[in-house]
This record gives sequence, structure tokens and C-alpha cells, in this order.
Amino acid sequence: MNNLQFIFPEMILFTAAMVALMGGVFSRSRNFGAVVTLLGIAIAAYVMPSSLKAGPGLLANMLVADNFAVFFRWSILLVAVLVTLIAMGYREVDGTDTHEFYFFILAITVSMLLAVSAINLMMIYIAIEAILSFLILRPAI
Repeated sequence: MNNLQFIFPEMILFTAAMVALMGGVFSRSRNFGAVVTLLGIAIAAYVMPSSLKAGPGLLANMLVADNFAVFFRWSILLVAVLVTLIAMGYREVDGTDTHEFYFFILAITVSMLLAVSAINLMMIYIAIEAILSFLILRPAI
């Protein structure tokens, strides 16, 4: 349970990404994805301090909660909030696929959170590969 506590913010963000993606299919609101994204980031930021008490070596020493990781995890969440707020007022994001745009913001945020905490080469590769695959698969918005 202690290992899972460290990745609670990532699990919350991934759940929010799925809600933003699937909710965008069923919701007619153009800001549904943005609201879900901001709510998911807020909950992840709320859970982040308790997740950092998990210990030094996590998930078979693949992730670490050191000062470097803590600083960049908070920075990544802040940048994700800023990107979401800026995108809410951007006219070209107001198309029919806005839920996919917000899904990709959250998915790349999860990958970056894992990448800055990784100390094992395999975990770094998985995180960077996830970032690249989301960038390649993104729709032309």
C-alpha cells in the first residue's frame, strides 16, 4: 500500500483523463473536459503531500521521492493548470474534439510525473515512450 500511495496523484490524473475522454463523448458542454482536467489536477495536488511520505525507494526502486522529484512534480502540475486555463479561452480548441485535447494534457502530465521520479533506466524509458506516443497519437487540433 505504501508503494501505491506514491503514485496516487498519477492514478487520480489518469482517472480524470478517462473521465474527460469519455465524458466528452456524452456531454455537450464545451468546457467539460477543462473542468474535469482542473478538478483532477486539484485533487492530485491535494493528495501530493501525503504521497511524498511513501519512502525513498518505491516500486522495486524504480521511483524515488527526493527533492528533485518533489520540485518538478509540483512544477509539472502548475504548468498543467496554466496550459488548461489558457486553452479554455483559445478559440481553436473549441472544436468537436476538445475532450481529446484535455485527455492528452492529463496523459502527458502523468507521463512527466513518472519520468521525473524515475531512477531506473527501464522506468525512464517507459515514461518517455508514453510521452512520445501521446504526442504522435494526438489529433490534429
